[in-house]
Amino acid sequence: MKKIIFILIFLFFAAQANDFINQRQDTMKKIKELVQSSNTLLKERKFNNQLANIYQEIAILLNEFPNLFPENSLISPSRAKRTILEDPLNFNQLAQEASQNAIMAKSAIIKKDLSLFFNSNQKLLDQCNSCHSRYRY
Repeated sequence: MKKIIFILIFLFFAAQANDFINQRQDTMKKIKELVQSSNTLLKERKFNNQLANIYQEIAILLNEFPNLFPENSLISPSRAKRTILEDPLNFNQLAQEASQNAIMAKSAIIKKDLSLFFNSNQKLLDQCNSCHSRYRY
């Protein structure tokens, strides 16, 4: 009986972890799609509300992203490193800074300030790359 209870508890936590893994992967796919859409608009020189809305959505996703890493959610097939749980302050700070840069990019789009946009966008991309190099396999 104890073995059955243990197995059920294990399966419950494994299912919860997989839910978080799926949410993280879905969020990253969504961000990738948004970035691709923004690149298309930029190539077409469409510096408009649609582009601003893309950056707003990226900011929201990045702001919520750290909440998808509870303690027991880094089991396989997660590509996230355990460092996220060992160093949550820096991970959360990177996500917050990236979110703020997406908001700044949105603001620059609305103001039609190309210099501010490209500066904010570059910082956002740098933060994404930094986060992936530190916290992803």
